[in-house]
Amino acid sequence: MAADTAAVRQAADTITEAARAQYDAEPHHEDFYALALATEQVLDALFALNGSIGAQLARYGEGRPLRTDTDRTPAQVLATAMDHGRVLDAALRQARQAAHALAGECARLAFRPEDTA
Repeated sequence: MAADTAAVRQAADTITEAARAQYDAEPHHEDFYALALATEQVLDALFALNGSIGAQLARYGEGRPLRTDTDRTPAQVLATAMDHGRVLDAALRQARQAAHALAGECARLAFRPEDTA
C-alpha cells in the first residue's frame, strides 16, 4: 500500500485537537488568521485526497473481476462512488474559495493602537 493512511488519520486528529483548543482560547489576531490560512491548506489537502481517491477508483477494476456486497453491479457501485467524488470535488472547490475569502477578511482585522495599551 502506497498511501500512509495512519499519517492522514494522525493529521486529521491533530487538526481537530488544534481547532478544539482554539475554540476556547483568547481570540488573538495572529491565531485566528493563521487558522484561517490553515483551513485553506486543509481544504487543499482534502481536495488532493479526493482527487487521489477518484483516480484510484477510475482504474480499480482494471484486469481483475470485482464483486460487491450489494444487489448492484461493481460498475454501478464504482459509478456511484465517482458521482459522490464529483459532488465532494464541487463542495471542496466552493469551500476553498470561502476559506480564502475568510482568511482575507481576517487579515483586515486589527486592534486600534490606542486600545492595545
